[in-house]
Amino acid sequence: MKPDALIVPARPSASILLVRDGRAGLEVLMMQRPLHMRFAPGALVFPGGAVDATDMRTSYWRPRIDSFRTSADLPNRIAAARELFEETGILLADGPVPQRRINHRPLGQALDQAGVQLAVSDMVFFAHWITPELLPRRFDTRFYLAPLHRNQRLVRNVAEADDLLWLSPAKVLEDWDRDEAPLMFPTRLNLIKLARAGSVSEALAMARRTPVVCTLPVLKRTAEGTVVRINPETGYGVVEATPRELRVESGTPAPKKA
Repeated sequence: MKPDALIVPARPSASILLVRDGRAGLEVLMMQRPLHMRFAPGALVFPGGAVDATDMRTSYWRPRIDSFRTSADLPNRIAAARELFEETGILLADGPVPQRRINHRPLGQALDQAGVQLAVSDMVFFAHWITPELLPRRFDTRFYLAPLHRNQRLVRNVAEADDLLWLSPAKVLEDWDRDEAPLMFPTRLNLIKLARAGSVSEALAMARRTPVVCTLPVLKRTAEGTVVRINPETGYGVVEATPRELRVESGTPAPKKA
């Protein structure tokens, strides 16, 4: 274990699980990371990213959110909604969004142009993951669950739009079992948790009544390879990452089958 002084601080970040009721049940919005990315190329992920300085400007966001919160996670909620807008073009609004497109504008300006507020009150704290202490690049990520309303639609053109996928959590997990869906460890476990609900209302109710236990995986390097384990108290029902998930994160090709 590194001395405490050498542990890299985890950068605050946020991710959002946007859900809707599909024809066959609950669906969640996911993206597929480009294959040229160094970290987790080709992986299915939820929209999200690091908290930036703008997300922490409380006075700026006060008139632009539907419910002012003094809680410490407000910047994370703003970051999750901003990343959703930047990566998917979906505006998490509290009311009807005009039909006109909103291109190449920061989230705050887009809200002003559309005449709506950010629906932070729709966002339910869902999960909390911190990157293992032994890694050189670390994030302290809060995951939020939010429902897609009729007034929340694509309002800007983004290059990643072709990669947006509304997927059944249970179906993604089935595909993962068949080695047909590349997932990182936190993504798979959050899909396991989400798949326990059959509809948006069930998912939101489950998230509101289930305490979030912070997940800080412990990474150990052994002669046989890297082992990543989590505390069983996190409630996922899984405590160890598979070699396949670790390969997805590192971008290491899967071994060829004999």
